[in-house]
Amino acid sequence: MHIDPKKVMFAWLRNDGLTCQGAEFIERYSLNVAPPEAQILSSASVLEWNRVNEIKHLAIQFDLDVLDPTECRSVFFGEPNPACDPYEASLQGK
Repeated sequence: MHIDPKKVMFAWLRNDGLTCQGAEFIERYSLNVAPPEAQILSSASVLEWNRVNEIKHLAIQFDLDVLDPTECRSVFFGEPNPACDPYEASLQGK
């Protein structure tokens, strides 16, 4: 199935949380990005993208690993002896 790259948007995407591969993928396909700073006061940019691209069906995926671990403990795997501190590895609600 082909998905038109114009009809893909990453809302609330933080550049500091991207891998090199993720950044390259977004650049290669010219995917739309609306950073958190643009969404705090208004979702107008997302709504405008939706209107301009005549989006009829919308799929939303939430990355739970960016939630604040002190507020949402259940987003981490129940690993009893993790190799690294999961609180240090997450973006911690940013």
